[in-house]
Amino acid sequence: MRKLRLLAIVGACTLATIALWLCIRLPVANSDAARYERWRRIPALYKRAVWWKKQLPQGLARASHLSALPGQYLDERERLTAALIASGYLTNVNLAPDAALTNSTQVRATIDRIRKAHQGAKEWGVSLHSNIVVITCRPQDELQCRQALQQ
Repeated sequence: MRKLRLLAIVGACTLATIALWLCIRLPVANSDAARYERWRRIPALYKRAVWWKKQLPQGLARASHLSALPGQYLDERERLTAALIASGYLTNVNLAPDAALTNSTQVRATIDRIRKAHQGAKEWGVSLHSNIVVITCRPQDELQCRQALQQ
């Protein structure tokens, strides 16, 4: 009985630590540089939240609001992207409409070309809007993005 109670206490403390670690928000970013750093870290936070969501029992994930955390990260990334584009810290590069992508293989090939052009750096974002690839990157990387898209 003592071992079971001790195991329950250790398990509860471990879960509380994990929940605290996942749910603590970083301070609000006031400068564009701080917003950009947060924008860059959100994909890793998203992956970590999804991984923990899969590892924990569904009831516990729902009770701790862990199941909503990945969606919150995606929403935050969209808000930060819009704010950084509006301030000029980031820019959008669109694939020409005449070269619109028609299937997922073409989209994957385009993303692979962009990844190769940036040598694995995660300082850009890719989204797909009406079969048009939109790359969000720093203005100084815009030329690299355009060259990668035209290959």
